[in-house]
Amino acid sequence: MWAYYKSEKSPDASILDAAIRATQIAVDLEQEQDDHAQLQFDLGVRLDARSDLTGSLEDLERTISAFQSAVELTPDGDPTQIIRLNRLGNALIERFHRIGDVDELDAAITACCCAVEFAPDADPVKPALLSNYGASLQTRFERLGELEDIESAISILRRADDLVSDKHPDKPQCSNNLGNALKSRYRTTGELDDLQEAISSHRRAVEL
Repeated sequence: MWAYYKSEKSPDASILDAAIRATQIAVDLEQEQDDHAQLQFDLGVRLDARSDLTGSLEDLERTISAFQSAVELTPDGDPTQIIRLNRLGNALIERFHRIGDVDELDAAITACCCAVEFAPDADPVKPALLSNYGASLQTRFERLGELEDIESAISILRRADDLVSDKHPDKPQCSNNLGNALKSRYRTTGELDDLQEAISSHRRAVEL
C-alpha cells in the first residue's frame, strides 16, 4: 500500500473547526497577494486535516479549491510553491480515490510532477516528492493498465530510494514503495527479475 506524504497530523475536531473559521475570515479580509496565498494554503491544510478526520467530501472539495488558489497566487520561483503543489497533488489523488474520476488523477500527476521539477535534488523533501509522483503514476497504471506509467513510476521511485541514505528515517518507506511498484509490474509482465528485485527491496525495508 502506498504512503502518500503529508506534513501535519489531524488535531481535535473542535480545534480544527475554530481554526478553519478563523482562517476563512482572514482569507476573506486579506488583499495582499503573498499573504493571501499563504492564508489559502493554511486554509487548505486545515480543511484537509478535517476531511481526513471526518471523511467529508465537501471539506476535500474546499481543500482542493484553497490549494489551487494558493498555487495560482504563488509567484514562479517561490520556494513555497513546491510544498503547495505537492499538497494539491495529494488532495487530488484523494478525490480520485473517493469519486473515481481519472481526470482528477491526471491533474494530481501534473501537480506532483511540477513539484518534483521545481525541487533541487539537495532539497530534503525531494525523496518524498518523488515518492508521491511515483505513487500517482502507479495508481494510474493500476487503473488504466498503461505500461508506460509503471515504467516511469519505477524509474522515479528508484531516484527517491537512491537519494535517501540508509540511516534516513524515510529509507524503509522508499524501499518498500519501490518494491510495491516492481511487484505491480511483475504481475503484468511476469518478469522474474522484477519479482526478485521487489523481494530485495522489501527485505531492505524490513532490515533498516
